[in-house]
Amino acid sequence: MATATDTRVLPQPAQPAAGGAALDIAPAEAELLRAGLAGDWIELLIALWPSWAFCPRHALGFASLELELQDRLFSTSIYYQHFVEAAAEIAAARFRTWRGIRYCLTPRAGCVICERLDAGKAAGLSVLAEQVNRRRRLDERLEEARTSWRERACPLCVQDGEGIVCRPHVLGGTKQDELGPQLAALQQRLRRFIGSMCAQKTETDPLDRFSWLETIAWFGGWEHPQRLLLERGDADEH
Repeated sequence: MATATDTRVLPQPAQPAAGGAALDIAPAEAELLRAGLAGDWIELLIALWPSWAFCPRHALGFASLELELQDRLFSTSIYYQHFVEAAAEIAAARFRTWRGIRYCLTPRAGCVICERLDAGKAAGLSVLAEQVNRRRRLDERLEEARTSWRERACPLCVQDGEGIVCRPHVLGGTKQDELGPQLAALQQRLRRFIGSMCAQKTETDPLDRFSWLETIAWFGGWEHPQRLLLERGDADEH
């Protein structure tokens, strides 16, 4: 259960703009994301730590690009498994106060893709960006969750959300009961999803297969994931 400590900093749930055009990436962004996917994963992981992963747009762009180029979400899930595991340990620390939790979860730098883009050194091919922006394979992956995703969504981001209060709202002043155990459970679901892509082919359920997006949304908020989830049939119901 979420407990607001300062309602002045907590935005009310809002309906996102129709469609996912706000998530479209430019050719230069696509090239930077492709370079990250193809490069040394440890190097990228180290670069992502100060910002606690990608910004919401580039997290989804990275996932969409990985799906389009490799038809899987392995790298996306591996990166976020590291971050959610660390966040769970921070939130569960026995003597850590909420002030300490917020301090530890606060980014110390901007998204690495945003910063490299601002440096003006990136160029890319429009065909790659167009492929990513079609989000064909991403849409296929989301289809299973379109009728039940609200039960995992932050209740302060999404109307009727029943999931864990997201990190942006925690940083804004909201306390989430049992945050550490809930993040640990999310990390375990993500671990099983990763296992399903490995040799052992771990069995998964719908919550496991949705865990990659739930983790991205916990770190960056549900605005952009909600846009994607409302792009198809669910949008017709609301």
